[in-house]
Amino acid sequence: MVRTYLKYIVMIIMLGSGLGSGYYLYEQSAEENEVNTRFVSTQELISYVKILKSIWLEGDYNNQLLNKKINCQKYTGILSDKKLKCNPKLLICFLENHDGLSELSYSIEGHLAANRFKELDKNNFLFTIKKNIYNLRLSFKNSCRETFLPKRIYTMEDSTERKYSWWDSLNRSIFIDKYLVTNFDVYTWLNSDQDFKATEELLPNYSEHSFDTALGLRADEMQRYCQFHGKQLLTATYLDSASMHPGDYKNNKPKYPIRSKWPWSRKSKVGPVYEKRKNSKLEIKKEMCQQVYSKECHEKYRELSKELSSPSWTGIFQVLGSEMEYLENHVQFKKNLKASSRIFLMASPWNELGKRAFWDGTYYGPRSFNFRLHDPKVEPEQLQVGFRCYREIF
Repeated sequence: MVRTYLKYIVMIIMLGSGLGSGYYLYEQSAEENEVNTRFVSTQELISYVKILKSIWLEGDYNNQLLNKKINCQKYTGILSDKKLKCNPKLLICFLENHDGLSELSYSIEGHLAANRFKELDKNNFLFTIKKNIYNLRLSFKNSCRETFLPKRIYTMEDSTERKYSWWDSLNRSIFIDKYLVTNFDVYTWLNSDQDFKATEELLPNYSEHSFDTALGLRADEMQRYCQFHGKQLLTATYLDSASMHPGDYKNNKPKYPIRSKWPWSRKSKVGPVYEKRKNSKLEIKKEMCQQVYSKECHEKYRELSKELSSPSWTGIFQVLGSEMEYLENHVQFKKNLKASSRIFLMASPWNELGKRAFWDGTYYGPRSFNFRLHDPKVEPEQLQVGFRCYREIF
């Protein structure tokens, strides 16, 4: 009978390819066992990994959520299909409630635990599954939250009389967050970044149970969050490039790049904002709110997900309406705020791509904002700002 000593086995499995790909890294340890017994146990754990992979990348497994055979709302809240992908809360729900995973025990190491991330794992969900004496340590990468900025020529703001100039990403690899940072994201950061001293007033504002847009941070705290994850605050130039409709998708070197008003078309006289400006009595319908989540939408259709409104041609969301967004603007620093949001009516002048106001980045009172005579008619506490990050691979 053959016996052996197994110290560890390290395997790396690539899941898919391209932008939506992810990976997991796992380590196995065991006591002295017969080779054939050990092999069977390892294969069993790998079969569980295939189930967990499907849940992580697809946001479901065998349509269990879709067919309501499992209910995870107490873990995740009510989320869209897109927000359930790469969601550690959903993974925990399945580990605790799915019959096919009931034989496993698990422990969490990084993303949800209140300890510091390892340098490699700031954007990963770390946990270990165990069956009998066999352990499998997994690191699931959050590969669902970013989109790649296509390599092409774009327009950008110009501080000269020309107003607009051009830049290109032809030799660059830029990845932009699809969504604004959530309360859950900020919660895990505040409980992981030991070098950042959060104020006592800041901590209670963010919950691990909320995937709503994170509001209320100062600009320096936003930058700190992005840097902790190896990223930077999104710039106005990159937001414009990722949201303004290019017209001809196939031509990545247009002679005259377009600065469109809307993310859904290069034409200016189409869409809900144009229609509402043309007819002030026009009723705001749900499909209009999916393009621009305006003040009317927030009052009438609160059940809609503002986080998934206004998708752009590159796959980022909330480019018009939803929440105001702070941006780094190295060309015109007095225009650093995407003002288009749920505090403005559909016909507001702010509901156009590239239209920006100013926020001083420190406080949330009316004096900290400059909307240039197009002020929102809201209470001061409604003046809140979100943000997102980007990274570049050199």
